[in-house]
Parts: sequence; C-alpha cells; structure tokens
Amino acid sequence: MSKSTNDKAPLHRTSAARRAELLRIRSNTFEHAERVKKALRTGWLTAEEIATYLDSREPHARLCAIREEQPLLDHWVTTLTATGNSRRVKAYRLAEGGA
Repeated sequence: MSKSTNDKAPLHRTSAARRAELLRIRSNTFEHAERVKKALRTGWLTAEEIATYLDSREPHARLCAIREEQPLLDHWVTTLTATGNSRRVKAYRLAEGGA
C-alpha cells in the first residue's frame, strides 16, 4: 500500500459503546487469548485497544498467533495520540467464518 493510500485512512476512534463491549469481554473471559479472539469477532480492533481494554502486554504477539490459526483481516486507520497528533496504525478483525 502506498503512502498516499495510507494518508486517506479513515479515522478510528473507540466509541463509549465499543469500550463498554471490550471491557465486558475482558471481565467475562478468563482465557487471555480467547478475549482477543472474541473482541476480533465483534469488529475492528487496533493493537492499542487490545493493550488498553483487554489487558494484553503483547498485542502484536497475540495477533501473530491468531493469524497462524485463522484468517485475520487488516487495514490502515488513523488514530489520535494522547497529545492530539494523528498517526496511521492497522486495525484487525477475524475474517467471516473465523472460529
């Protein structure tokens, strides 16, 4: 993907409803890897959201392990840093029919 394509990445913000959903998944799921899979089944998720809302210390390692097991979709999105600067990151979700 070229830089010009990445520049047009949509803005990705974690809505209050999505935060609540992720926190519910975290509190209801003991198995750490299963938390991430459940969240990826429900919609797009960035590594930062995995770390923040699902208490994952190594979100990229989790994503790599999941990718080895089943199809994982990704695309570029724009997020805002704590200081208000924008940056491009990848968002992920399980492909339709993913276990």
